[in-house]
Amino acid sequence: MERRLEKRKHSHGQSDKKKRKVITLEQKIDVIRRHADGHSNSKISSDISLHEATIRKVLKQETVLKERSRAVSSFSSLGAAARKRSIAMIEMESLLSIWIEDCN
Repeated sequence: MERRLEKRKHSHGQSDKKKRKVITLEQKIDVIRRHADGHSNSKISSDISLHEATIRKVLKQETVLKERSRAVSSFSSLGAAARKRSIAMIEMESLLSIWIEDCN
């Protein structure tokens, strides 16, 4: 019984797992543009180094992705969306961290 458990632990190591790749909205829009220009799915997948099934899935979601890109582009045209922190918030955070340290 112990041997089985040892084999299971060693056979499913974290180094064997394939990391998930996050695809940005810009990359997805690029896939859609390339497909509209007449590139094949296999050509797009080899150029971007993504699996061909991923390319097909992006193309299925074309309308949704175009709407998202329009929303993002209209939002970014408003100006930089930098989040400014108020001085009161900064002071409160520092006092809170001191209080937490004192509690420990």
